[in-house]
Amino acid sequence: MQVHKLELELGLKIFDRSKQPVIPTEAGREIIEQARKILGERHVIGEIVQAKKGVLTGELRIGIIPTLALTCCPSLYRALQQNTRRSSWSLMN
Repeated sequence: MQVHKLELELGLKIFDRSKQPVIPTEAGREIIEQARKILGERHVIGEIVQAKKGVLTGELRIGIIPTLALTCCPSLYRALQQNTRRSSWSLMN
């Protein structure tokens, strides 16, 4: 029903219902392609909101030499666990 409402609002058919299976019209294919682009980028809005709130997101890679790993890694690991819930991170030597 939502698609039909959209077709009425736009004043054009998105799907050709005279055929089985139902297929998109030429305009429908373009609309579907644009909708896929929008949905593919929806995460950007969330990232903007999180950045404005001061929440860190993204990927962090830390390289550390083995001799320091024994002393630094436990506290670093705990700090990363607490402060980077929305981020991915890895420690490498």
